[in-house]
Amino acid sequence: MHKMSEPVSLLPKLLAPINQLLAPLVKAGVGNPWLFTPGATVLEVPGRNSGQLRCVPLSCYLAGGVMIIGTVRPNSQWIKNLAAAETPYVWLWGRRHRVTKLSVTEHVACLSLPGCSPRRPPSRA
Repeated sequence: MHKMSEPVSLLPKLLAPINQLLAPLVKAGVGNPWLFTPGATVLEVPGRNSGQLRCVPLSCYLAGGVMIIGTVRPNSQWIKNLAAAETPYVWLWGRRHRVTKLSVTEHVACLSLPGCSPRRPPSRA
């Protein structure tokens, strides 16, 4: 008999090839948020154990200079890596931008993008 936790443990393996296809598109600006609309970004942080750079496409909402990203999956590694990261980055509008962590919880992260408004992309990092 299968336990309920088994399908959840397969999810990262199923999402990995999809993430590899989506990340370059989202980095180029496809699906990025504009004018208070939800969209996608790529979070770039070092792995907290390996130190290897991790790039994860995520859904986000951008309002003013604040980006909100979240997860519905328990034990998401990206959020643990973000919490441990000293210098996180996100990709928006074809450019990499350094962000400041405002708040990181088990399921939600709020990030500040200096110099960003809904009509003006943030300045380069």
